[in-house]
Amino acid sequence: MKELVNRTSRLVGLDISYIIENGSWVSLRFFVLALGGWFTSLLFARVGSKELLGQYQFVLSLISLTAIISLPGLNTAATEAVVKGRETSVLRVFKISFLFSLLAIPILFGAGVYNIYVKESFLIGKTLIFSSFLVPLYYTLNTWVSYYEGKCLFRSVSVRIIFLNLALNAFLIGGLLLKLNVLALVVVYLSINILFTGIYFREILKKINRLTDRFVDVKFGIYVSIQKFVYGLSSNLPPLLISFLFGIEFVAVYFIAYYVISAVFSLLGTLVSLYIPKL
Repeated sequence: MKELVNRTSRLVGLDISYIIENGSWVSLRFFVLALGGWFTSLLFARVGSKELLGQYQFVLSLISLTAIISLPGLNTAATEAVVKGRETSVLRVFKISFLFSLLAIPILFGAGVYNIYVKESFLIGKTLIFSSFLVPLYYTLNTWVSYYEGKCLFRSVSVRIIFLNLALNAFLIGGLLLKLNVLALVVVYLSINILFTGIYFREILKKINRLTDRFVDVKFGIYVSIQKFVYGLSSNLPPLLISFLFGIEFVAVYFIAYYVISAVFSLLGTLVSLYIPKL
């Protein structure tokens, strides 16, 4: 088996043993997230309503679409820096991303005002306004992943993300059973993410060698951010257009129909990300 793996590695020009070793943890993470998301969506349909699921996905899609402002590609640049021993670059990336993400506040706030006074969608408007003050931390605390992936510690990443996802789904399910509205559910979603990623970020603060170089290739990070934004349009733009053209309930129908397809692409993307530190 080892000889077969080595021959395959030479044939395709990739370290197959590295992919097999770390791919199991990444795959486990994906299946836990996929099953958790599927079960929660099922409860949205059974306990909640199409309108509630549509509102929820609409708000999260808009938040994801504006994430470009925080320059998410800087996390990839931070991973590259950690691979080369520049661990403090993670802290610099966090500061840069946080400062830029503050620009999302007036954008989402304005979107909320537009929904209230123009579209007369008061609940969605209030949800966007309240969420705007949480998104800077939601966008930027996930920088902790760059440290572990730069060290090729994919097990550490997967275990932490699994715990976050289990807690998130538990709170969302509890919120659905308590008949919370979209404002409360989105606040739960953002708050649980901020709480857990904040804990994980604090962990790496104790591990980072502060004596290392803090240089990070910002230009490279900006290019990756643009790439991520363009790629994200395929999943985040349709719910916004569907809401505008057909109504908020059709967003729920689209999300459920597209779920399996998006899950497959998510798995492929997650497995490919394994090789970033090697590259």
